[in-house]
Amino acid sequence: YEWNLTQLSVQEFDLRCRAWDGFEDSQDWYNPEGICNIFQNTPPSITITSPPTGEITVDTQVKIQWAIFDVDVNDIHTVDLYFDTNKDATYKYSIENNLVGITEYVWNTATVNEDKYYIYAVVNDGKASNYSYSNGVINVDHTEPITPPTISIEYPPDKSRDVAVGTDIWLKFNQPMDGNTLTTDTFKVVDSSQHEVLGSISYIGETSATRFDPIMNLTHNETYTIVITTSVKDLG
Repeated sequence: YEWNLTQLSVQEFDLRCRAWDGFEDSQDWYNPEGICNIFQNTPPSITITSPPTGEITVDTQVKIQWAIFDVDVNDIHTVDLYFDTNKDATYKYSIENNLVGITEYVWNTATVNEDKYYIYAVVNDGKASNYSYSNGVINVDHTEPITPPTISIEYPPDKSRDVAVGTDIWLKFNQPMDGNTLTTDTFKVVDSSQHEVLGSISYIGETSATRFDPIMNLTHNETYTIVITTSVKDLG
């Protein structure tokens, strides 16, 4: 028999039982060791610690973390995780259920539709449950990341010494570039005093190489730096 104790006050009770065969009662059976201690269970609470306040953008996975508080320290807790778009648990979707003994979970979002989601967590100690929403929002975005072009110095090599003063400077991009964006405003050579070296720029589309041809010879015993701005664009 399952005894519902929710209406009883917090105290100790002796447990007794009596059998009846339809004609007469038996004597009470009483176990003096069988004391039933009725206590008040305190529902646990749960706080989602990650995602934190604010917004994080993810593609294929995100780590969810939480903390549980329960004054009944011996209780065993299970955690169920859900997500929704507007903090309305009526329309929540399950992430994982019956998580025991852990405080973090890696959610695979690779097949989740792109949107902004809140995490909804439910903790249960076997007698009572509680829930919490995340303050932070997870922005699931499967857009392919934009990879900027990289540049290598072909000639003269980077940090070279004893370079001829009449040398042209050659660079190479790792992908086709928009040659129209390579101008004297976006591609500059400056000396150690940040004085700009005048010259012409030519882009060779077949090899993605760029040549800087100084109008005058470079200065002896001087260090030069190449400056390329973010206005230089690839063909993507």
